[in-house]
Amino acid sequence: MTEKVGTLLAGGTVITVDRQRRIYRDGAVAMRGNEIGVAGKRAVLAARYDAKHTRDCRNKLVTSGFVNSHLQRPAGAWKMADSLNALARR
Repeated sequence: MTEKVGTLLAGGTVITVDRQRRIYRDGAVAMRGNEIGVAGKRAVLAARYDAKHTRDCRNKLVTSGFVNSHLQRPAGAWKMADSLNALARR
């Protein structure tokens, strides 16, 4: 019996952020909405989950844990500019 999930990211190199820092070369990630359900070997997850959508991730790197990093640098630069302006006024 298979379990239903929204999306299966299949076939890519999956790098986990679990304690073992596992890497699955022909891996998959089962997604429930916007949340990661489970990561593992593609063949195992494809047999276990019935996905509404399957994304072909062959020749791609699949990772998690990134936060809109493109917003971090400008925010830090603005804070630094404010600090430099405050020092210049002294």
